Amino acid sequence: MQCPETILVLEDDLLISRLLTKFIAPETRRVLVASNVAEGLEILRSNHVDVIFADIHLPDGNGISVIREALRIHPGIVSVVVTGDPSLESAIEAMHLGVSDYVKKPFNREKIITSLRRAISRSEVKKLMANRETDPSVKPENDLFQQADARFIAVSDSMQEILSLINKVSHLDIPFLLQGEIGVGKKALARHIHQCNGTLQTPFTYINCATQNSGRQFYESVSSVLVQTAEQVSAGTTGKGTVFLEDIEQLSLSDQKQLLEFLGEHATGGHSCSVMYEYPFRLIAATTKDDLEAEVKQGRFHRGLFDYLSLMPVKVPPLRERREAIKPLGLHFLRQLGSVWDFKNKYSHDRINETEWQALINYDWPGNVHELAAVIFRIILLNDCLGVTNQLKQAQESSGADKAETISIPVTGDFKSMERHMIKEVVKLCGGNKTTAAKTLRMHRRTLYRILNQGKQDQDMHQASIS
Repeated sequence: MQCPETILVLEDDLLISRLLTKFIAPETRRVLVASNVAEGLEILRSNHVDVIFADIHLPDGNGISVIREALRIHPGIVSVVVTGDPSLESAIEAMHLGVSDYVKKPFNREKIITSLRRAISRSEVKKLMANRETDPSVKPENDLFQQADARFIAVSDSMQEILSLINKVSHLDIPFLLQGEIGVGKKALARHIHQCNGTLQTPFTYINCATQNSGRQFYESVSSVLVQTAEQVSAGTTGKGTVFLEDIEQLSLSDQKQLLEFLGEHATGGHSCSVMYEYPFRLIAATTKDDLEAEVKQGRFHRGLFDYLSLMPVKVPPLRERREAIKPLGLHFLRQLGSVWDFKNKYSHDRINETEWQALINYDWPGNVHELAAVIFRIILLNDCLGVTNQLKQAQESSGADKAETISIPVTGDFKSMERHMIKEVVKLCGGNKTTAAKTLRMHRRTLYRILNQGKQDQDMHQASIS
C-alpha cells in the first residue's frame, strides 16, 4: 500500500537517481526528481514535499544548503542525506538540521526503504505535533513526543533548550553523554531520549558502572547484556533499544578500553567516522564530572571513548540554577504520591501553602531533584510541611555558616600574594562588598584597597615585562 507522501530525489548522477526512484516509487504516491540545486529549489517552491533524499555534492551547490532552504519553505519536511563522500563535518551539519538518516553510497534497496519508512514515520509525527500546536484539543494516542514529554518535566529555559535539542536529533542513532550533578535527572532524561526515538516498546537497559567489578567480570557482565541486545535486534525479535551507562567515569581505564573495543566489534558501516557507524542499540552514558575532558588530559579517562561519547554532550543544570522548576516538580511528585496513597489531586496544592513553597524554592537542593522528591515524600508522610521546611532552612543556614568560616589559601608564593588571595576570598564571601570585608578582617578599608590595588599594579608590570 502506497503512503500519501511526496518524495523529492535530488541527485546529479542519472543512474543513482533512477535507482533511488525505482526503490522509492512503489512505496509512495509521487516521486519528483531534480539533478541540481536550482531544479530542487524550484520543485520545493511549487510543490508540497514531505521527504527529500539529497546528495551533498551537486554541480551548482551543496545539498545541505537545499535542506536548510527546504526547512524554511516546508517546516515539516524530513530529509535523508545520500552521499559517496561522507565526512564528520557534513554529518554533524546534517545532524543539526534534523536529518532523518545519513546513507553512504553504495547502498542497497533495503537500506533505502528503511530510511524512507523512518523518514515517513517522522513526517507523520511532525504533522501530529503541528496539529496539536494549532488545535490544543488534538491529543493523538500515538504521538510519541507527547507521551515522552508527559514523563519529563521541563519548565526552565535551560531544560526547554535541552529538550528541543534532543527532540531534534534523538531519531539519529548517535550516542549521548549526559553531564550533571547527582540527582539532576540524568536517568529520566535518558528514558526521554529512548522514548523520543519511537522506541516505547523496545528495551531500555540500565547499567550502573559504579557497581560493576573491574576486569574480566565487568567485560563478561556488561558485554553479555550488549550482546543479547544485539542478537535480539539481528533476529528481528525487537527493535533497537537503548543501553544507559550511569557513572561512566567510574570504569577503570582497562574497562573503558574493553567497552570501546566491544563497540568497534559490533559496529557496521566500515568508516572511520563514528557517526557513520550503525549499532544494534543506542548508547547513552552519564557522568557527574563537570569536565570529563579534564579527566582525559590527566590520564583518568580513555581518549577514544570520550571522543565517541562526546558527539552529543548534554549538560543538565542543577536544580538551584532552575528554581522556577521546583514548584512544578513538587506538584508532580505530589500527584504521583496521590495516585499511590489515594488522595485526590485537587488537594495536592493544599498540602503546601505559598509561604512553604517559597521556602522550598529558596533552598539550594544539593541533592537536586532526588532530594526534592524525598522532601515531598517526608512532607506527606509526616503531614508537617512547616516542620520540614524549617529543618531545610536550618540546614542551609548551618551550611552557609560553615562556608563563611572557611577559605582556601595557596601554600606556594610569597606572603604578600597569600595575603591578597585571602582578602579576595573574603570579599567574595561578603558578596563583593569591600567595606564589609574590611570589617570582617578587622582591617581599615583604605588598607584593603591599597593591598588589592598593589596586586593589580604588580600584575600589570609583569604583563608589560613579558610583552
